[in-house]
Amino acid sequence: MRLRCAKPGRGLYVLAWLYACGAVSVLVTVSCSISDAAPQDGASIEVHPARSVRVLLARDTERLVVSTSGRLRVRDQNGQELSDPLPPLRRAPILFGHSSPTSMVVGPHRITAEVIELIPAAGERIELLMPAGGDKEVMRRYPGFLRCLLKDDGTADIINVVDVEAYLRGVLRGEVPPNWHRETYRAQAIAARTYVLYEKGTVGRNRDWDVTSTARSQMYVGIDVETEKTKAARAVDATRGIVLTWQYPEGDHIFCTYYSAVCGGTTQDASFVGNAGSIPPLAGGVECDYCWRAPKGTYRWKPVTFPKKAVGRALARRYDDFASLGSVAEVEVTDRAPDHRARTIRVTGHKGKSAELPAEAFRLTIDPTGWTVKSTHFRIRDDGKAVTFTHGRGWGHGAGLCQWGAEGMARNGATAEQILGHYYPGARLAKVYE
Repeated sequence: MRLRCAKPGRGLYVLAWLYACGAVSVLVTVSCSISDAAPQDGASIEVHPARSVRVLLARDTERLVVSTSGRLRVRDQNGQELSDPLPPLRRAPILFGHSSPTSMVVGPHRITAEVIELIPAAGERIELLMPAGGDKEVMRRYPGFLRCLLKDDGTADIINVVDVEAYLRGVLRGEVPPNWHRETYRAQAIAARTYVLYEKGTVGRNRDWDVTSTARSQMYVGIDVETEKTKAARAVDATRGIVLTWQYPEGDHIFCTYYSAVCGGTTQDASFVGNAGSIPPLAGGVECDYCWRAPKGTYRWKPVTFPKKAVGRALARRYDDFASLGSVAEVEVTDRAPDHRARTIRVTGHKGKSAELPAEAFRLTIDPTGWTVKSTHFRIRDDGKAVTFTHGRGWGHGAGLCQWGAEGMARNGATAEQILGHYYPGARLAKVYE
């Protein structure tokens, strides 16, 4: 299936919607051809105010380790300078709440404010020491600038404010293996751009950040100076401004373009994953003939066992309804999709009281990493004091685009438009800015 461009008359609806939420500054053409233009130098992508994205890098942190090659301006959220520029830093610790709750200390410099922005010189980037799995840490290079939201408890939330096009380069580096096909990269760029603009215009309007830097939103690992002109940069530039839309009754709007690593053979209805609503591009039931090629242990995964005590503790910490159940007696699937993926889980305590929740929420509550119980495509076996998840298939929520399936389609000759048209049936392409 090949995607169609939104007709100009209808396309203006999505442009007006994005304009209203601050994602674009002007209404522009809806031409949506994918080009082969040479990538821009990453240093030239500065923060465009109307296209800025707020990415939560760290929450409730007491310190950062920062490196910069040039000076850092320090200002508040209104642009007021809070101190003289900081000198270049070399793995320098920044401490929050060290001398007072809403204070930041960098060497001899102490700055007090509820919001502190660190602005590098034009073309410069900030490097932060960030977690890299397990006990490992790595210096990651971020475009844009940092916004530190200081709290009364002496911690801070760290937000990278960055232009969406620069942000997408960091997303593709985190989401797509470097040896994957050009068309997979391009399809991922369009899906990722649509997703972040949707989040910016919906849930982002009611909080201090639009997306996280983790798989709970999209993996964002910053920009590597050696890879500015690789597939990630070329795919972002080739698809610049292009998003996916659906023709709602009031006109074309972007939608929440979910995607996951391995759908397991069939995509699922996104309404069982989040609050995006059930529209044809997200209705699931799309057959995927390619993700069986995914790494061993992802398309099919071995049984995994969890003690019932651990299941009960995890649920009780997050949900009040489960805290009153007491010890867990039974865990069962009460609703399944046509492809047998679990949709609803019921947990019953020893006193007979029970509570239900969506299977995806259950999975990520007992296994927040999603690396053990890889999907909701499983059966549950009662092993007395434990429950075992058997017949596991797929990796991730399974809604929308299947990344390994997309790569299989690309290797088989499909274009980015054809890949997106397959996994988001009925969607259209629109270009919302130049």
